[in-house]
This record gives sequence, structure tokens and C-alpha cells, in this order.
Amino acid sequence: AVLYSYMHGKRSADFFHSMPVDRGVMLGANFAAGCTALVVPIWITSLISMLSYPVFLPQLDWLNIWGVIGLEVLAWTMGAFILFAISTLVAVTVSTAVENVGYTVAMLLEGSILMLIWDLACSSVFDTYVSIFSGGDVHSIFENLLYFLSPVFALGKVIVLQLDGISNVFYQGKIYAGIDTWMPLVFWLLLGAAALWMALKLYSKRQSERAEQWGRQSYIGFVVKLMSAIVGGFLFGVVFGDVLGLDSRFIFLFGALTGAPLVYLIIEAVTNRGFHNMKKCLPYLAASTGIIVVASLYFAFDGFGFDAKIPEVESVKIVQLELDFIMSERIHSDEYAMKYEVLPDGKENTREEIQGD
Repeated sequence: AVLYSYMHGKRSADFFHSMPVDRGVMLGANFAAGCTALVVPIWITSLISMLSYPVFLPQLDWLNIWGVIGLEVLAWTMGAFILFAISTLVAVTVSTAVENVGYTVAMLLEGSILMLIWDLACSSVFDTYVSIFSGGDVHSIFENLLYFLSPVFALGKVIVLQLDGISNVFYQGKIYAGIDTWMPLVFWLLLGAAALWMALKLYSKRQSERAEQWGRQSYIGFVVKLMSAIVGGFLFGVVFGDVLGLDSRFIFLFGALTGAPLVYLIIEAVTNRGFHNMKKCLPYLAASTGIIVVASLYFAFDGFGFDAKIPEVESVKIVQLELDFIMSERIHSDEYAMKYEVLPDGKENTREEIQGD
């Protein structure tokens, strides 16, 4: 917000854009300054930490520890580039500092938040749905998707597993986080590079008069307001729909018709500095409400037969499960995989009995 604040004030925008400096150079310098402020302290403290291990804890496998810390620094560096590239694109496309801060936070977080909302909604309506929060050895098919929808979630996944990797080095001498852990972060790195390139292109055509244009509509603004309206509709439906005793299938339709347009109007009022110019936003309000209502029909009509796709217990003749022990020294190892067959009488055949038969 500070580095790009000159874009969102009339006087500063006129002054900076009148300077004999190429806009690409100006934006690139601000981007480099932001990334430097984020990553250099991390580099310095990590280097001090790496050098302290062989001095104070020489009995540990500090070469492996260096590897884990190095990967963690790489993750933070990638994350800083991604987060600041996306915030740069937002800054170039909006007109006020308020929009810059609000839209940036929303773009960085709300994708995964919406995934969690969808997961919670499905879990509350469908008996056969496996939620991300179920835990145990059975995981939701959407669990990996969660990290592809937000760069903050993608970065957090890598950092947490790298910290676990430090413990693994202490006790087992192995690095935990695998290549699949890094895939969401690499995906967002490519998106971040594309966002920075697009920001440079858009900034070269940005008009100084755009600064302080309260209530200006844009594609990014509509997407953020739509996502926020979904969150508001969900919360409104869960809180008030439950109080009214609505069937779980219709709670989200109720929220879509009440809470979603209300939240959208509130955000429009904030970004418009009042309700005086609300007529211009009515088509966008109708479009967002329509999208959310259509999505909520999935729950109102019982997922169009979602539960029916799972067979009844009485019709199941045999179930075969294959379980892997999620231990660092055994991960992806067929040697430790166990197979069971659950027979109609409730008895189990072990792996050896299956192979023998």
C-alpha cells in the first residue's frame, strides 16, 4: 500500500507520471524494493541460523539441516515474489488505497476460503461426503485443490512441512517435504510471473486521472465482491437459517437471497464512499446474486443425486481397501502397504490370505 500509494492520489500520480522515467522501470523499481524488504531479512537470519548449527550442535547432521533451511529460504523467496506480484497487479488496476488493500487480501486468500466453505456446505448437506476436515487415513479429493487456490495456503503448506523436515533431520536424517508439496507453490510462481507481466503492460496505459476514482468498476473488483458475497451469504445462511430451523438443503439458498446481496451492497458502499452512486452497481449486484443462487441450487436439489451415487450398505458385497503407513521412512513403500477385504459376514482377510487365495 505504501510503495504503490502514489498511483492512488491525484497529486502524486500527476507528479510521478510527469517524470522522464519509463513506467516499466518505475514499477519494476518499486517491485524490487518490496521484494528486497521482504526476503533480505529472511536470507540474513537463515544464514546466521545455518552457520550456528555446526558451531553449537556439531553432533547433528548439519549438512542435511542446511538443505532443509535452504529449501525453506527458497520457499519464502518464491512466496515473496508471488504475493508481491499479485499485489502489484491489483495496485495497477484499482483506483484507491482502500481498494488496493482490500482486494489484495481477498485475491491472496479467498480462493481457498471459498473451497473450505464449499467443503463445509457439502459436509453439512450430504451424508456420504468426505470432508477435508474428516481426518484419519481417508482424505477428500479436494484436499490438494485447496493449495492451488491461494498462494498463502500454498506457501504455508511448504513452510510447515519444511519445519517438520527439521525434526526429521534431528531424529531420522531425512528431508520430509516432497516434490508434490512444492507443486502448488510452483504453480503460483508461474501465475505470479504472469501477473507481474500483465501489471507492467497495464501500467504503461494507466491514466493518472484514474487515481481516487471512487466506485470505479473493474473485473478484479467484481470478482472480489462476488467472492466476498459468497462468504457473506454462507455465514448469513448458517447463522440465521439455523435459527429459523430451515432444512440444511435450503440454508444456502436462503443465504444467497439475503446475505449475499447485502454483503455486496456493503462493499459497494465502502468502495463508493456511500450509496449515492448505487444505480451503476445494480447490474453487477444482480449478476453476482444470480451466480450465487444458481450455485446454491446444487444443495437445494440434493446435489442432483450426489448421495444416490454411493451404494447402500446392503447392496455392497465386498470392499477392498489398501492403506499406506504415512511414516517418513516408509512413505510410498509397497513393502509396508496392507490390504484388507471386508466380507459380507464382517470378517476380514489380511494381505497374506488374499495372496494365498
